[in-house]
Amino acid sequence: MPAKQDPYASPAQKAVSLYSLLLFTGKRYFLSELADELDCSKQTVLRMMEQLERGMGISLETGKEGNRRWFRVKTPRTKPQVALDPDDISKLLLCRDLVRHLLPKPILKKLDEVVAKATVLLPNMEERSTALDCLGGIMVKGGIDYTPFEASIETLLAAIPRKAVCEVRYKSFNADAAKVHYFAPMRLTAYREALYAEGWSVDPRGKPRQKHRMVLAVHRMEKAEPTRLTHDFEPWSSPEYFGFPECEPYRVKVALSESAARYVRERKWSDDQVFHEHADGSAVLEFTAQSRSEVVSWVLSFGGEVEILEPVDVKLKLVEEFEKALVTYKKTR
Repeated sequence: MPAKQDPYASPAQKAVSLYSLLLFTGKRYFLSELADELDCSKQTVLRMMEQLERGMGISLETGKEGNRRWFRVKTPRTKPQVALDPDDISKLLLCRDLVRHLLPKPILKKLDEVVAKATVLLPNMEERSTALDCLGGIMVKGGIDYTPFEASIETLLAAIPRKAVCEVRYKSFNADAAKVHYFAPMRLTAYREALYAEGWSVDPRGKPRQKHRMVLAVHRMEKAEPTRLTHDFEPWSSPEYFGFPECEPYRVKVALSESAARYVRERKWSDDQVFHEHADGSAVLEFTAQSRSEVVSWVLSFGGEVEILEPVDVKLKLVEEFEKALVTYKKTR
């Protein structure tokens, strides 16, 4: 008999997790998604579904989309009683404060109002004022004021759940003029101090079809407007690799000095990284990247403390960058 995928979670714990997932999100979930989320087999999920219906009297909806089966909890006639505690609200505030620099001021103000309204769910109403104390913050280098881009962000946020195609007027970093793209946004991604929309470039003729993956910087959008076109593209999931935006993944190998190794060891650079430590404290790191420019920038940030070993083309690019820097700084002597 094969070993359980998650030997430390009891069947009861998994059943509670399944019920919570279905009830509190209200979303449809495919059987394969639930199996992945709960780290168990599809057969186990089906058994838990039966337990929820028979043992707890929970009504479930189910259906098929193509060959894939989905499930959803029917909306109960009586709304569940929900009460927050100050710790719950403090975590909401922490999330808000960590992304403040990426939100337009009107959206941030609305978020503040929503969090303030949540305090009425506290069992002890006297705790409302202390529950709103600020607990976190973020230090930003080169932040962007997203207030002028509020309309574009609202358009993208509305289009993602509706699976709507947007017409985006976009001026890329090196372009002389803006271009119009038909774009199916799939998600917004925060990377460093900027906000990006990930999705598909779309051929709008007839039924929208995918052309290629596309990443657009929100602050370079001159305009984003919804169209009447909708799509049926599935969201994607992929391993976490080094760098953004994406290109074809490739393997990187770097040699680290003792001081660089101490810093690198504390962080995750890709899901499949391998860290080889030497007796003298130096190390070699191997990881998968998906952006050559990001790898070059990362290695340059360490000065002479990191040496790239593979791939050769990135190593040659680094030599070129160091030579250019040397010429620049020699002029200042």
